[in-house]
Amino acid sequence: MKAWRWALIVTIAGLIAFLAAAEKPWDGTLLESIGRREADGKPWKVEHYAAVYLWWAALGNLVLTAGLLITSGWWARPLAGVARREQKAQMPRWFWMGLMLIVGVGAWERIPRLNHSFWNDEEYGFRTYIWGVGAPGDEGALEFEPVSWQETFFRNKSNNHIFYSVFARISHGLWRAVAGNESAVFKESVVRFIPFLAGLGSLVAAAYLLAMLGRPVTGLATACFLALNPWHLRYSVEARGYAYVLLFGFLALVFLLKAMRSGRWSHWLAYSAVQFVLMLSYPGSFYLLLVQNGIAFAVAALKLKGGEEARAQLGRLVVANIVSGMAVLQVLAPSLPQIREYLAGENFQAAMGWTWLRDWWTHCCAGIPWQTADTTLHGGTSLLDQAERSGITYFMVVWVLPFLLLAGIIDSYARDKRILLVGAALLGGALVGFLHGALRESWMHVWYVLYGLGGAAILICFGVESVARLVPGGKRPLAQTRMILAVHTVFLCMYAWVTADARARIRKYDRQPLRSVVQEVRGESPAWSPAGAATLTGSFGTSKGMIKSYDPWDRVLKGAGDLEALIEEAEKTGKPLFVYLCGRIQAHKDDPEMLAMVEDGTRFEKLPGRDAFKGLEELFSYHVYRYRGK
Repeated sequence: MKAWRWALIVTIAGLIAFLAAAEKPWDGTLLESIGRREADGKPWKVEHYAAVYLWWAALGNLVLTAGLLITSGWWARPLAGVARREQKAQMPRWFWMGLMLIVGVGAWERIPRLNHSFWNDEEYGFRTYIWGVGAPGDEGALEFEPVSWQETFFRNKSNNHIFYSVFARISHGLWRAVAGNESAVFKESVVRFIPFLAGLGSLVAAAYLLAMLGRPVTGLATACFLALNPWHLRYSVEARGYAYVLLFGFLALVFLLKAMRSGRWSHWLAYSAVQFVLMLSYPGSFYLLLVQNGIAFAVAALKLKGGEEARAQLGRLVVANIVSGMAVLQVLAPSLPQIREYLAGENFQAAMGWTWLRDWWTHCCAGIPWQTADTTLHGGTSLLDQAERSGITYFMVVWVLPFLLLAGIIDSYARDKRILLVGAALLGGALVGFLHGALRESWMHVWYVLYGLGGAAILICFGVESVARLVPGGKRPLAQTRMILAVHTVFLCMYAWVTADARARIRKYDRQPLRSVVQEVRGESPAWSPAGAATLTGSFGTSKGMIKSYDPWDRVLKGAGDLEALIEEAEKTGKPLFVYLCGRIQAHKDDPEMLAMVEDGTRFEKLPGRDAFKGLEELFSYHVYRYRGK
């Protein structure tokens, strides 16, 4: 019996065993527990989501697996008698030498980011899905509640990028075991290191993808563009799943091309596995995979007249998607209703239009927004701010790069449609994500479709190649290659120059300086020692409560009454009191009464010599106030 048939039978047996042994969604004890939560107006516990949705996912997968077994006579036919055309990419030595240099530059740019403080989303994800939360207990001592593995896999109130969370938890646990120091609570570089490697891997994957298509020079140029790109720099070291999206977005196309060329099951299964990892890294990759598979199905359908091989390849594509879909369903099923509830919140109900596209493009090109708050209040910058200093950045982002993108689209259509399809597979996912959000008026942050950056980079760099072909320099292949290399070099040097300031700021400033703020107030950060009980702290503003990993003693202030109560406690106990304010501009709108209390100068004062703790954005910059006492 074929190995694949045994695999299907074993899968069916395992699913049946699970369905028989697992708690059923209609079991009385489970329904009673869920009913009590709903009656109290509380959300389901993670074990409720896991019990209900894993069972239904297993039932669905049982049906799908049985369907694969029944229809195997169609999709499992061997390609006997049909030539398997697999063109192995021949990479010249200079390609690998150039790629090593580019990866080295990329690493040098990104290493400073490893030790930056967590910012809002990173801190929440680390505390909620990877490590745990500490808080003062009834007797004043700090109590720690660790995260369970069930929560790591199946809790997803927001921002649980499961593939990242699992490996970050493993790497963090190994570091804790090796460090053997209980005072060493956590280290940002430890949980960022694997994303850092994935981000560098995405440079290799991008170059290799284009070299496979016979464009090694443009592959190196694309990798270099991404290595210098400030947006890639920021998110390729993010303590979340976006670095994996950058890597596996390219790898999915690599294995899809290999599979469609060779027809080998090893390539189709590799493509299936990469799709699974992409969805677990970030569920928003759905748009990317939708467009990618749509293009693949269209190409396969156009070849159906080719006979047996074309029909067999279409069957393999269908099965690869079913297999990856089954794996995704089994792991993500408990997360899907939680994600739906999260996205239904008020924060995600807003119109998306031209301004969103404009911001996405400026981030894609230069890693900065179109416009931002007064830059004296934070360490970041914007395109308009850059334009005031020098018009070259504005000219590059608004005129040069759009022109090169258009040239790349037109010339790839005329000269090499494979480049157009590869670029469209990545950039198209971002466009579909935007259109879906705009039609539903469901807001998304621009980085939710970060993977579009890869498609833009490919088409822009192909556009540079198109321009290079217009430069007189001879018709011979070697002379033309040298000219293309020279024009790419000039372009990339210009790009490195105009984006240097944005990269320098991203390397220098923490996006949200949580560690340095707590260090200034408590003398240690993270402040997990018992000495923390001797000082009172409270937080309000845009990111209130997101300082818990660094200051577990912090109290979230929801209004002026909470602050008055904290002041009263400070008076009674004689403990010093400090207040963290995150994002003063937004706090002026949301918490004007509390802002007036800390800024009136009679009861509070700013820390001597510290007007503000600047983050990369004003929204995440801090002001710290100390209570003067009566």
